[in-house]
Order: sequence, then structure tokens, then C-alpha cells
Amino acid sequence: MLRSAPAGFWDATGSLYAAIRDVSGRQVVVDSSKLPTYLAMLAQVSSIDVHIIHLVRDPRAVTHSWLRPRVADPDGRTTMPRFKAVKSALLWIIMNVTAEWFAFRTGLPYVRVRYEDLVADPNRIMGQLRSGILREAGLELAEAGTLDEKDIKLDVFHSISGNPMRFQQGRTPIVEDAAWKGDSRGRKAIVGALTFPLRWRYGYRGRAG
Repeated sequence: MLRSAPAGFWDATGSLYAAIRDVSGRQVVVDSSKLPTYLAMLAQVSSIDVHIIHLVRDPRAVTHSWLRPRVADPDGRTTMPRFKAVKSALLWIIMNVTAEWFAFRTGLPYVRVRYEDLVADPNRIMGQLRSGILREAGLELAEAGTLDEKDIKLDVFHSISGNPMRFQQGRTPIVEDAAWKGDSRGRKAIVGALTFPLRWRYGYRGRAG
């Protein structure tokens, strides 16, 4: 895939990220893309200093999320794909293992963050991420702002795909989505067995629900 990129693609991609940085006036551009293949592409752009933030979540929660029918655009015309428990569990393994392997193979700066830790104490986690990335990149560490308790103000978000929550605007509470804990014990047991030992290594060791 990388070898078949059209001429000028890498330069154009680098220019795009530079423009985002300049227009926003920020030192760091946060790309919320999830595919390891896209990460591999960005790593090929010499003008981009890539730092990897690997966000993980309990696979049983991920399975629950992929099973829920969700409208993917505000007009209600399309819906997000839905995966059954086994497929979701296998995708969870593949995506997380690939992200770790790529970080190890390339030696890019890497940090893993658990979703549950982030929503429990967003100020602490975001502060650690911000200071760590800026320090490693040799950028100036200005005074960081803090969240108002556990709320965040969401402005207009320019996105063409992803979770429909991206359309929310205004003050939004940061809380853990724990609806998955009410899933059947059978489903949670299947997903838990398939994702072991990676689930265990990420700290998801207890029985839920």
C-alpha cells in the first residue's frame, strides 16, 4: 500500500498537517485516527514528528459498543457497522497488537492509556500526555488549562466518519459508559476468553457484572 502511493502524496500529506498546525496556532496536532495502517502511512512523512497514544478499552465494553445500532450522521441516512461478539473480539486483538508491534518496530514515542483511567481522571491523564509529548518533541511547555470538573466544552467538529457522539456540542460530562456490564454473562465470558492474555496485560482482570 505504501509503495503504491501516488507521486507527491507524502509531500501533500505533510503540507496538510503543517497547515492544520498553522491555522490552529497549536504546537501539536492530535489525529484521532484508529487504523494502524494509517499510522504506518504517517510515519513515512518525514516532516511529521509522530507520537503514538494507544488508547485501549476493556474488550467486553468494545464488543457491547459494536453491537449497538447507531446512526452515523445527523440526517439519519446511514448507520455504523455492527459486529458480532467473536468478530469484535478478534478485531480488538488485531488492532491493539498491530499498534504495539508497529510502535516497537519503528521506535516511535509510545504511551498506552486506558479509557477507564482517562474518564476517571481526565485532568491528570491529559496533563501527563501533554507534558510528555511536548517534552519529547522539544517544544515549549506552556501552562496547561484544566477541565471544568469533569465536563468538556465541545465546539463544531469537522469529521466525516466515526462515532455519532462527535456531533454533540456544548458542555458534555465526561463519564464512563458502563452499559456493557449489563450484558449476558455468556457473551462476556466468550469475549474474555478470546482476548486473554492481552486483556489481562492491559489490566482488565476482574469479572464485570
